Amino acid sequence: NKIRRLAMSYCLGNLAKDAIDQEAFIHDYKSIIWQLNGVNETVHLLKAGKVHPIAPYDDIAPFIDQIENENEFLIPEQLVELQKNIQVSSEIESFFREETQKAYIQLKETSKNITPLHDLMDKIDQVIDDHGEIKSSASVKLGAIRSSIRSKQGELDKLFSKILKKYKKSGLLADNAESIKYGRRVLCLPVENKRKIDGIIHAESSSGKTIFMEPKEITLLNNQISELRIDEKNEIYRILRELTSEILPFADDLLENQKWIIQFDLWYAKSKLAIEMDAIYPEIEDKPAFNYFKARHPYLYIQNKKQGRDTIPFDLYLNHKNRMILLSGPNAGGKTVCLKTVG
Repeated sequence: NKIRRLAMSYCLGNLAKDAIDQEAFIHDYKSIIWQLNGVNETVHLLKAGKVHPIAPYDDIAPFIDQIENENEFLIPEQLVELQKNIQVSSEIESFFREETQKAYIQLKETSKNITPLHDLMDKIDQVIDDHGEIKSSASVKLGAIRSSIRSKQGELDKLFSKILKKYKKSGLLADNAESIKYGRRVLCLPVENKRKIDGIIHAESSSGKTIFMEPKEITLLNNQISELRIDEKNEIYRILRELTSEILPFADDLLENQKWIIQFDLWYAKSKLAIEMDAIYPEIEDKPAFNYFKARHPYLYIQNKKQGRDTIPFDLYLNHKNRMILLSGPNAGGKTVCLKTVG
């Protein structure tokens, strides 16, 4: 479990961490070789000083389940996470497609399982900005609505400033002369002055000594802005529903790409751990035997390495001629460490 946790610490996604946490021993010879080759090639990649294209990613499977319901649509935060996955998978596919060295042949072949989704990425980019906000350019209508909001807000601010200045001069306002209530700019008045100004009272302070009033001169503008905000919200919902419907046909590709992102993340994490413990690629035979030469307990080796201490290696082998071994020796002589190293 300590070795698992060390490997998990190098994972860039929780899905890979979960995979390591639940990983069982592999008994199929070809599967063992395939996994070892993936780690070994990644070790060579990192030791060559190359930057691996893997990057943090999120689990998008719940989003796919969600959009399969025709009444559901993805919100901006979910689209940002979806973008992240598309970007990571595209970077992996592109990196190994352009890689010419034969040392990474399995990584290159595995990356061919990833389907580039550039068109889908472009569709999302047209709607969502770098901060996860809906772009005004997402639709002509949305751009026009937001332009109207800015124009009305400018009128409102100018008129409110004029009103504020007038009532400040008359001494009718509280020390904190203005505030925002329910998205509307309001005046702050001592309760005894509430009938000296015409307007709508939106709230009062917890002490009951101050009321928050919207002067009647700006009510029409505030109402117009509120209506525009509703129009903006409805148009955003329409845009998100439309975008979600365009994402749905790519659901299988997105899930398949995520599967390969996880695999590359697993190889990356295990290769980082292999480098930390100075591990080597073992020779594997398709028969029940092992031969450990100068083997060291990996966790003990890492801990001793950090402290500048040596870890004593050992040799041990078992095969069809030597199917049993008896370990003996004094206490603290390394018997348990030997057994744990063998596994």
